[in-house]
Amino acid sequence: RTTRNSFVLSCHDTHCDWRIYAKELSTCGYYTIKKAQLNHTCPLDLRDQYKTKATSKVIAHVYRSRYGEPNDGPKAAQLQQLVLEDLRVSASYMKCHRAKEKAVDITVGNAEDSYLNLAAYFERLKQ
Repeated sequence: RTTRNSFVLSCHDTHCDWRIYAKELSTCGYYTIKKAQLNHTCPLDLRDQYKTKATSKVIAHVYRSRYGEPNDGPKAAQLQQLVLEDLRVSASYMKCHRAKEKAVDITVGNAEDSYLNLAAYFERLKQ
């Protein structure tokens, strides 16, 4: 379960008690764990029956935290291999490509926002 400023992680097995509740810190955007039940009550073989996936947003945040300048980081194909090695998650080439674009947008900003600010920039130049 995820809300705007908190999330709950739980085991894939519905009968298992493993849960983590985290809430966003208002000052920095990081999350703090409020409650955690870290003991699995399900068998080990049931935990491996689901596939691990990561969204491009998650990959973008990992990518951004690891490489300060997005243009200095790896290309999408290299990022795909790094995600597999580091996070042990398989991600498609396009997902890694979108993640890199999102990391650049987060760091530098996107072209649409820059275009919307162009009129205000011209007014400042006139002044």
